[in-house]
Order: sequence, then C-alpha cells, then structure tokens
Amino acid sequence: MAASQLYQDQHGTEMEQAISGPLRYHNVCVLWIQCQPEVLNKRLDDRVDDMMSRGLIKELEEFHHSYNKDRLTNHSKVEYQLGIFQNIGFKEFHDYLILPEEEKCTEQGKQLLEQGVDDMKRATRKYAKKQVRWVTNRFLKRPDPDACPVYALSGTDITRWEENVGSPALEIVSSIIEGRIPSQEPLPLEPNGKNPAVHNVCDACGGKVFLTLADWTRHRNSKRHRNTVMKKRREEQELLRNER
Repeated sequence: MAASQLYQDQHGTEMEQAISGPLRYHNVCVLWIQCQPEVLNKRLDDRVDDMMSRGLIKELEEFHHSYNKDRLTNHSKVEYQLGIFQNIGFKEFHDYLILPEEEKCTEQGKQLLEQGVDDMKRATRKYAKKQVRWVTNRFLKRPDPDACPVYALSGTDITRWEENVGSPALEIVSSIIEGRIPSQEPLPLEPNGKNPAVHNVCDACGGKVFLTLADWTRHRNSKRHRNTVMKKRREEQELLRNER
C-alpha cells in the first residue's frame, strides 16, 4: 500500500480538510517553548560542537566502515538519498568519511571535516525552522474548529526557566485538568486562505508529508524531487528492458 493511501486511511473521511490526522484526545493543549532565533541558533551550533567533542566523528567512521563492509559482502549499492543517511549528521560528512585514512590528517581532510561541521550546523538550524513551520501549520492554521489551544512559553533566558516556563506550564495544565480557564491566553489561530491546508504525501521521496498547498507545490517544483522522479523512471525502464 502506498504511503499516501495509508495516511488517508488513518485520518478518516471526517477529517478531509484537516492538515493532519485528528487528535486522539479532546481535552488537551500544546505547550510551545519558543526561543529568539539568534539565541536558538547559538544553542544549536553549540550542540553540534558538543557532539563533536563527545566523539561524533569516531561514531560515524565506525558506522561507515561497518556499513560498507556489509554492503560489499552483499554486493549492494550505496543509497545516500534513503534511510538513515538522510539524518542530519551523516550526509554532511560523506566527503570526509570516504577519504583514505592517511588523507584525513592532510589539509584537504581538515577542510572537509570543518566543512562537514559547518554544513551540519546549517542543516540543524534549517530543520529547527522547519519544526516551527510544522507546529504553526499543524496547530495554528488548522481549519478544524476543535483544534487544541497552543500556549507559548519563553525559553530564551534559561536562567528564568521556572518563572517563564515551569510555573506557567503548571498553571495552564492544572487549569485545563480542573476545568478552569488558564490565566494566559493561547496563541491566536491564523487564517490560511492564501495557503489552504491540504494533505499530500510524496511516495517518490520516501513518503514525505506536506500540509499546505504552498509546501506541496514548492516540493513538486524542487530540483531534488524532479531528480528523484527521473531516477525512479530510469530504474523502472531498465527493469522493463531486463524483463524482456
């Protein structure tokens, strides 16, 4: 069964206009811990640096060696566009990992390693922005009148965590459980007339889900999507020729 059909069956016909499936429970809320972009970007960069200091490269090299050993044994080709290799932290270091061991300590090797770190930081920041868009589309632009309320909490200043996050979160959740109205107002819903909510799944690109018409159109027009579709067509044509 195609991913698009599977997701459609899961969502059900009563939620055809929703940009994702219905929530399992009704008396719920979303606590969205937000952060100023410049502060968040710094934290994300520091997180990558911390991963590097704790042995990320060694872990990647061990996996790369094990994977290639298994691949050569089974005579399978590398699929860097699929599976775990799409996770942030793998493809960014590909050029460095495929270098012979004696070349990793050269100037070229050091440059490739540094470029991998920069690319990983960039990809992490990009993914964080994507998560913000997902939350916005999923909960604030959802046409369902029963959409759960979203409460924004500020995580910018971690020295004031209890004041800005801990205590407000406890008050909001306690109020909802006890049937009271929280003292804090939820984020307003955003009309989405210019970018209507749709639900599309790209089977060609591994079942990626798109929740708005703009995102779906942008994806279909992207170079990566077109290349993936062309590659699959060539593989299908080659398979048909071999069967003849």
